[in-house]
Amino acid sequence: MSALAIADICPGESRPQIADPRNFQLEQLLARIERRDRDAFKQLYDVTSKPIFTTILAMVRSREIAEEVTQDTFVTIWQRAGQFDPSRGRPLAWLMTIARNRAIDRLRRERTKLQEAVSVDECQELEDEAFAGRKFSIEALAMRQALAELKPDYRQAILLAYFRGCSHGEIAAAMGVPLGTAKSYVRRGLARLQDLL
Repeated sequence: MSALAIADICPGESRPQIADPRNFQLEQLLARIERRDRDAFKQLYDVTSKPIFTTILAMVRSREIAEEVTQDTFVTIWQRAGQFDPSRGRPLAWLMTIARNRAIDRLRRERTKLQEAVSVDECQELEDEAFAGRKFSIEALAMRQALAELKPDYRQAILLAYFRGCSHGEIAAAMGVPLGTAKSYVRRGLARLQDLL
């Protein structure tokens, strides 16, 4: 009697797991890629690039960056195919983990670059640019004095919003704070400026 028939008669018996042919295919492709089989790599790309790209795009929200991260993901897959262990999970989940990790790495690099570009130390340069040509205007002098009296976080948020044209999301990323906090910095900074002026 077949295992399936036995399972029908004996409900306590677990049904045998039927192997997913797609998992088997991906496992075989990864094994071939480990041996540097370029045809297998092309096949893997054809089968998985769309879901990988879609996942990355949802994270980075930029088609150009998503394309770069997808390329990085496949370079990593080519380099690490031998690290895939079928006993620890499905191949597509392993591939998606690599994709998510590459996307997170890229987001961190982008945030760090933005933070470096608008660090507190550079706020003075940004302020100087904003007031260039208006150094002796009474309004400009009053504004600079008021900005100098703001808390550093409020000052940075105001400079980013009104002198660099950053959105609240960009301010949050640049300052490494949640979106709500960035909005609060701008709102409170403006309120304080109004009092000072």
